[in-house]
Amino acid sequence: MIRPERQLRGCIGDGYLHLQDSINYVRVIQRRLNSDSIRLHQSLCTISLFTLWIISNFLSYLTTSQQFETFHFMDLKKSQIKPQMLSDIWI
Repeated sequence: MIRPERQLRGCIGDGYLHLQDSINYVRVIQRRLNSDSIRLHQSLCTISLFTLWIISNFLSYLTTSQQFETFHFMDLKKSQIKPQMLSDIWI
């Protein structure tokens, strides 16, 4: 027959092993979550940069198109610019 102290030690030892298994399992889950969160963070940064790139291109397009429209609709008769001067500018 096994003595009660040895039986108690066996229970504590089994409990310790279960605790170690639980800790190892939690560590594995933490590693997976960390790698997933890093991938998510990288994806969000990429999406944010792409969105900023689109917005900046759109704003620069609006800026250049507004300049072109104001230049295009400018009244040449009232201004000092003559058509020959315009062709010289583009050369």
